[in-house]
Amino acid sequence: MLDLGSGAGYGTEIIAEVAKAVVGIDVNEPEVLSAIKNRKRDNIAYLVKDLEEWNIPRADVSVQFENLEHLYNPKRFADRLKEKIKKFIILSTPVGCEKLINVNGDMQADLDSTHHSVFNSPSEVDKLFIDDKWKHFFSFRDGITYIAIYYNSENYD
Repeated sequence: MLDLGSGAGYGTEIIAEVAKAVVGIDVNEPEVLSAIKNRKRDNIAYLVKDLEEWNIPRADVSVQFENLEHLYNPKRFADRLKEKIKKFIILSTPVGCEKLINVNGDMQADLDSTHHSVFNSPSEVDKLFIDDKWKHFFSFRDGITYIAIYYNSENYD
């Protein structure tokens, strides 16, 4: 299982309680070093990688909580992810709460400078992941947070 945007490994450690193996990946090196120090388990590995540039490895499942909005090109990322994940993609992201503004040539959300993509509705997120192969399994919205699960229909239909 891949935990994309794992930060300091809190979620990675929880996932590791039920997963055979988890790889936590984050671009923030101090956060990953903290995870290695404080959230160590035999079935967890942590890596410092830029998800927009990294060659995503094959895995059965990926999770990414509050990560998609940090990417400059979430469509490209989603396409690459769908090529590598065998069964499920699970994610959460804020929707309908921000707009992009140009700050010295860098597009960022008006409420959080680390957000480089904004989604106005759950359907905008779904469009990134749903296609002929990938289907909607379950989703819900709680306030501004949209949580969705997509499945690879080649393995379940």
